[in-house]
Amino acid sequence: MKKLLFGSLFFLILSCNSKQSQIEDSIKTVVNSTFDDPKSYELIEAKTLDTTGLNKELKHQLLVAKSCKSIILNSNFMIQNGNIDDVIKAGKRKKENIKELQFAENKIKDLQDFKSGKTLKVSHKYRAKNKDGALILETDTIYIKI
Repeated sequence: MKKLLFGSLFFLILSCNSKQSQIEDSIKTVVNSTFDDPKSYELIEAKTLDTTGLNKELKHQLLVAKSCKSIILNSNFMIQNGNIDDVIKAGKRKKENIKELQFAENKIKDLQDFKSGKTLKVSHKYRAKNKDGALILETDTIYIKI
């Protein structure tokens, strides 16, 4: 009985350490690829999040994507049929909404992967220097494939 309990405890600790190191490695990858000064990064807290509010967030992103698609279609119409000022405005609006649509679609994919158990949603609170060299305190959420 003691061996079974010890073995179970050892496996639990090992799997937690493995998941924790996977989270830390993923955070380091994000920090090194996106931060202005990755060396200044100081992790304060990291925690995995549960699915509370997931469906609401997913519905919101789907509405954002639908709205962007509608604006892009309207911009296409204005580009084809409008005067020069309308064409310029529509072109700018279309470009902005294409970026926002891509962001929303990526967020939808992340949320769907999280919902299906393919990823972990991790919140990490940290201190780091921004591009001006000022030390900032931030909390960010990332999705990590498991």
